[in-house]
Amino acid sequence: MNERLEIITEPTEMSEEDKFVYEKERELLEKISNSLVTTNTLKNEIKGVFKKLEEEGIREKDLRKISDLTYEYHVNLYDVIVDTFGQDSRTKDIIMGILEEIDAIFNEYDKLKELELKVF
Repeated sequence: MNERLEIITEPTEMSEEDKFVYEKERELLEKISNSLVTTNTLKNEIKGVFKKLEEEGIREKDLRKISDLTYEYHVNLYDVIVDTFGQDSRTKDIIMGILEEIDAIFNEYDKLKELELKVF
């Protein structure tokens, strides 16, 4: 699509239909670019969360196992994580803080996803 946008340098020389398509292509390219940036930001923030967990002695592998089991048995992930790692109040506070951070990351991502991606 970038190639198409680069080829057309003078939108004034286009028909009305071509101008319409040109504008829609530009809008789509902008939305795609924003989506890519947002997705990469989400990925980096999640990596940062796992790094914090690792620093606190909570391994990603353990969390993945717990996540898989909670999904399989339809159990609340928060409750299982807190029950599993939360015997120590310090660990429980760390986990709850990180879970809140994860929620905030996904809430921000969801807000950006709500942008209408309809092109035509």
